[in-house]
Amino acid sequence: MVIASHADITARMGVQRELEKTHDQLKRMAVELERSNQELEQFARIASHDLSAPITSTRWLVDLLSTRHAKQLDEEGHKYLKQICLGLDRMNDLVEGVLAHAKVGTVVIGSSESTDAGHALASAIENLRRDIETSGAVITQEDLPNVCVEPRALTQLFQNLLSNAIKYRRPDVAPAIKVTAARQDSMWVMAVEDNGMGIEPEWLERVFEPLQRRHGMEIAGSGLGLATCKKIVTRAGGRIWAESRVATGSTFFFTLPGPDAPSADGAVRSDDQETLSSR
Repeated sequence: MVIASHADITARMGVQRELEKTHDQLKRMAVELERSNQELEQFARIASHDLSAPITSTRWLVDLLSTRHAKQLDEEGHKYLKQICLGLDRMNDLVEGVLAHAKVGTVVIGSSESTDAGHALASAIENLRRDIETSGAVITQEDLPNVCVEPRALTQLFQNLLSNAIKYRRPDVAPAIKVTAARQDSMWVMAVEDNGMGIEPEWLERVFEPLQRRHGMEIAGSGLGLATCKKIVTRAGGRIWAESRVATGSTFFFTLPGPDAPSADGAVRSDDQETLSSR
């Protein structure tokens, strides 16, 4: 019996050492991942700055050419200038999209503190004020919950989905966008519904992949907006998907944990611990 107990203790100690070793390895990997993410954002910032400067100066020269030398250019010349401007705008959108996509990996997306989704949506609407007014978009919303995701990331998520709804509107139809939320266990299911062009069935999953564009150069964009949405939601512990009917509209659904959802280690999130302990 003593021998068996000694063997059992020895085995447990061995398991404990292996657990500690694995834990140390995970900590080192986490530190290395954080360092890599910081380097990625730094690279994205530098690349964004270095690419944005020549884009801006080239666009300025094109505008100067089209205004000061408009009489010297024939119809074909003006057509070429327009194509150049579209290309520069596309490049600028891509640079900004790459930077936004890279930033997602450098912030703590899942948060132990809850974020007011209504406030995040209001910030997104304010950021898109010009596009909303130009397109005549009408945005309605239900009461939105608190969810566990970093505030800037949630604002970016809403902003990308709203921008997508405005860009892919039907001709001569003002965008009508509705934002709703419903509880599902410890998660919240939020939806952004529009009355736009709609998405073909074969594209419903592909739209969340980086640099996938259904309309080519016809509509401005980087092809990274929905990919960034997926990255934000996935890192927060949720999922995102779309339902759509062509020429009728699309609804983008995504799930995010509520304040009472368990964290990755199974513990109740910090802002709910006080409430639970008082019961």
